[in-house]
Amino acid sequence: MIKLLQKAISIYHQKGYFLRWIDKRSLTLFLVFKKLIPRKKNKSDESPILVICDLLLGDLAISGFFFMKLKEIYPERRVILLCKKGLASSAKIFNFDTVVEVDYLSWKVLYKLRSLSPGGFSEVFNIFSSKWLLLLNGLSYENITSHSSTKTTFNQTVDSQVNLPNQPSQAAEIVMSLLGKDAFNSFSHKAQLNIPYSSFKFTKPYIIIHIGASKPARLWPIDLFEKVLTLSAKQETQILITGLRQQIDYENKINEIIEANNQTNKIINLMGKTTIQDLLSIVSRAKGLISVDTSIVHWARIFQTPNFSFLGQSDLNLFGGQFKFFKKSDSLGVQNLECHDRKTFHGVQLNWMSMCAYNECPLAERHCFTMLDDQKIKLRLNRFLSSL
Repeated sequence: MIKLLQKAISIYHQKGYFLRWIDKRSLTLFLVFKKLIPRKKNKSDESPILVICDLLLGDLAISGFFFMKLKEIYPERRVILLCKKGLASSAKIFNFDTVVEVDYLSWKVLYKLRSLSPGGFSEVFNIFSSKWLLLLNGLSYENITSHSSTKTTFNQTVDSQVNLPNQPSQAAEIVMSLLGKDAFNSFSHKAQLNIPYSSFKFTKPYIIIHIGASKPARLWPIDLFEKVLTLSAKQETQILITGLRQQIDYENKINEIIEANNQTNKIINLMGKTTIQDLLSIVSRAKGLISVDTSIVHWARIFQTPNFSFLGQSDLNLFGGQFKFFKKSDSLGVQNLECHDRKTFHGVQLNWMSMCAYNECPLAERHCFTMLDDQKIKLRLNRFLSSL
């Protein structure tokens, strides 16, 4: 009986995959055919704006300043976002009129976008999501703006291409450049964010130390976590430890450090206990956040929550705390490491950038953490904590 049930489930999944394959292939053929027909441009200034941002949670936050500035430029225009499935609740923080969440090309998403704006779109902004450009052959729009690419098909689709910077720039600045140079002249910070509610309620002010990362190469080294928690515990403020569940040995070591520093029971361990919405809500209301480089740092910057990050694998110029629209954001990292040999940002070559893409460090020790100067850690972190 169990074998028959397993076989039935297997056939169901195979059928689902086949139907999905048919769905994608038939739509792709239709869109390729449509590409051969001259497109009728939509000229209406009343039409909605479409933003394509099929990226991960951290990238969504990095694009947040772009989202807020877009609303500032077009306050009366409807703005529709296309993003990954499962990120709609996070994307709604930016008060989009509609969020379309999809993971693959399908007739359903084409019909959905057509129904949301039967007359087409005025502007389309593509944020490093080139795989969705083919879909635009089935839609009416006036102009599509995207960063430049070496792909021929890309160049044939995009109307306004924005060159990537040839000198060090912050990731949020690179995305925001889609709106032109004037986008950097002012930023009101008055955008109303739709902050989610959390099932956790805290009556006292708190700071957060976020474990967070899912890849071993990005995880806190145990000794660095101990230094940070020891310094933070000297503050009177309550401390929350947040992040994903980790390997049992790692968690046990973290718990031992927490117990050793939790003399007055002011440290609360929430590792593995929060949803994404809980975490975003908690971070938005925190006095400060300390973390390795992971998505929650970028959300803290959106919420204007003071934050301090240890960059590890990441490039300091690209993901550090230096950006004119960040508030109390500081980062510490080691630059010019030979093991940081990756020079692409969302697949686009940037010669000034230097990162590591390993899930697990192949070296005997992670130089991006072990080469951090102890005195500099204490000085910069104490300065951050005292400013809260």
